[in-house]
Amino acid sequence: MQKKWVVDTNFVYHAMVKTFGQYDIVLISTVKQELDNHKTAISDDLRFQARQANRFIFENYDSFTHITTEYDAEEILGTEYSNEVKDNKIVACAKANGFGILTNDLNMYSTARDFGIPVESFNENTELNFERYKGFTEVKVTQEEMIRFNVEYLTKNKYNLYLNEYLILTDDLGNQEAFLWNGAYHESLNPKLVFRSTHLETYQPKDVYQLLAMDSIIRNKFTIINGVAGVGKTLGALSYAMQEIEAGTNFNKLIFITNNMPAKDAFYNGLVKGSLIEKLLSSSIGNMLGSKLGSKDQVLDMIMSGVLEIIPLSDVRGWEPQENSIVLISEGQNFSREGMKLAIQRVPSTCKLIIEGDSLTQVDSKLFEGRNNGMLIASEVFRGQDYFGQVELQNVYRSEMAKRAELMSNWK
Repeated sequence: MQKKWVVDTNFVYHAMVKTFGQYDIVLISTVKQELDNHKTAISDDLRFQARQANRFIFENYDSFTHITTEYDAEEILGTEYSNEVKDNKIVACAKANGFGILTNDLNMYSTARDFGIPVESFNENTELNFERYKGFTEVKVTQEEMIRFNVEYLTKNKYNLYLNEYLILTDDLGNQEAFLWNGAYHESLNPKLVFRSTHLETYQPKDVYQLLAMDSIIRNKFTIINGVAGVGKTLGALSYAMQEIEAGTNFNKLIFITNNMPAKDAFYNGLVKGSLIEKLLSSSIGNMLGSKLGSKDQVLDMIMSGVLEIIPLSDVRGWEPQENSIVLISEGQNFSREGMKLAIQRVPSTCKLIIEGDSLTQVDSKLFEGRNNGMLIASEVFRGQDYFGQVELQNVYRSEMAKRAELMSNWK
């Protein structure tokens, strides 16, 4: 059985949204009463935090365990632990029920340790322990080392790569070689890959990272492509899909799974009238497809002819995608771990799955941050599987403005 964790008020304010879905959380009446009291606090910030926390709890009520019992800290912990101190009641609840504690408070952390209670400490700046996995390892070598690698190390996993992880070697003259570790040897990549279709311009790799992404899409049943805006994530995946569908050899349909979210800090313009298709074509997914494929009318023609399907995540449960389809999850950074799990579980073995998104800079809701981000969790779960590949694209090609705009997030 999964361990339950009782939380204090500071954790609710500063870490509960970030870690939502990672822990089985217990909310006790002591914490709820404090949240309620803070709604009328003198501090504007505290009142705001309390309202936000109460709304989050209300909207996700069934995701928590709720306990109304008031615990006697003096009886459970000892008379030196006064009931006047609310934190003591939280520790008492954990001790009485065998719960762990999640806290931002160092004193509570110490008290929990004193009683042998499992405890984890968080603060606003907590890094949530994601290994930055790019899907490749990049190594600078000399010309001699490059030659030696090709002679001595092609069958040895010298750089401790995952299965299906790529290796980029760059020598001191700027020459590059790219390999895939296939479990037996380093497989050299074809540098002249190209995707062609009548719907889109010919897609050729502009750098080695795009080459890796193209190779992974061709080679694997499941590929994750990560990267900031303008690196070619969607265009590459869409170019491959159009090529395959037009060829009619392996795949005959493209399916987009979308979880439409307003951009972070953007104003939402309200409900859009019309059918589901009209609503979707009026959203970001419709704008993206229209710009890539020529117009929204062309997108609609593809939908009506059965070549393209767009399905919102809210309708995925119970839906069965057509076999021999390419399933593309767009803006994958805006999926929770449960939402992403649900979407992946719908994909049959005859389909190819591609997830593209920017989990680095474009997560549009706190609900998808940290260890509740479905794209990041999928990377952890699937890396090393013989049907999975991942590539983080590195270079922005949309425009010089788009490239420089990346500086705005961390500009001082």
